[in-house]
Amino acid sequence: VAVLVERGHEAARDVLDRRHRAGQGRPVDVRALLADALPGAAADVALRDGRLAARIATPDPALTPQAAHRAVIDALPGRDTAMAPHHYTLHAATPAGPAGPPPWQQLPVAAEGTGRDPGTAARLPGLA
Repeated sequence: VAVLVERGHEAARDVLDRRHRAGQGRPVDVRALLADALPGAAADVALRDGRLAARIATPDPALTPQAAHRAVIDALPGRDTAMAPHHYTLHAATPAGPAGPPPWQQLPVAAEGTGRDPGTAARLPGLA
């Protein structure tokens, strides 16, 4: 699985991986979880305001945040240092050019959301 990286942010990502809070999934492990749960998609994860946010570039136009979240939950058992992201931003996959894959901010956004079932999220707002 190819991993797209926002140019210039590799060092910040390494710091996040080392400084994750107790009870928070390690971004490096969440990236591995996303790669296993969504084969063929490029994925990255970052901490934003203390919450895990995933970016996923997929060639599958039918992938929704809900379907991505279900796949992540299905792949989660046995992973003690990973957790499902709090938010998913899905991008239409764009072929890599001679300079490599385009930066995330240049990819069109196909969909985004928490991926949680709306009924469950309404009953348990802390999950959203």
